[in-house]
Amino acid sequence: MKVRKPLAAAILAGATVLATAACSDEASDTASSIANEASAAVASAAGEAASQARDAVSGAVSTAKDAVLGLSTEDAQNTLRTAVDPASTTEELEGAIDTNNPETISAFQAYAESSNAAGYTPDVYTVTDVNEQGQSTAVATVSVASPHAPAPVDIQLDYVRVGTNWKLSANAVDTLTSMGDQHSG
Repeated sequence: MKVRKPLAAAILAGATVLATAACSDEASDTASSIANEASAAVASAAGEAASQARDAVSGAVSTAKDAVLGLSTEDAQNTLRTAVDPASTTEELEGAIDTNNPETISAFQAYAESSNAAGYTPDVYTVTDVNEQGQSTAVATVSVASPHAPAPVDIQLDYVRVGTNWKLSANAVDTLTSMGDQHSG
């Protein structure tokens, strides 16, 4: 951390001033005054160092909250919007959703097309929060701005870690595709 340099400089400056002032008999009042100033400088530097440390810790805590085991709200958002975009390729979908079931891709492509036609384009899905549910799962709160309702509706979608990537889980796929049944004629 860069906190040590200002603190060390303040201590060194204070010690130098004290040593110089202590060499003179006439300067005892001056030495006392300089010692007080040096002490204040050290306290100020220590306070600044503590403030910088608090800011660093606060930033780290905020980053950790936003990135549950590597899944940030932004990453969850990108994964979801890739999945619900009817223009996404099969390869892109394989990177965005858990594809243990071979029928998952075609079912999800059908959902993306029907929901998009009903006004549920990728931009109506907004991930607002991600919470840890173990080491390889997370739950995202997703606000869905329906073109047919006055206010967005929040839904919960599960994500799973597959290797080093986060994907929509089979449960999330089921949740979304069941919503698609409402939009298909």
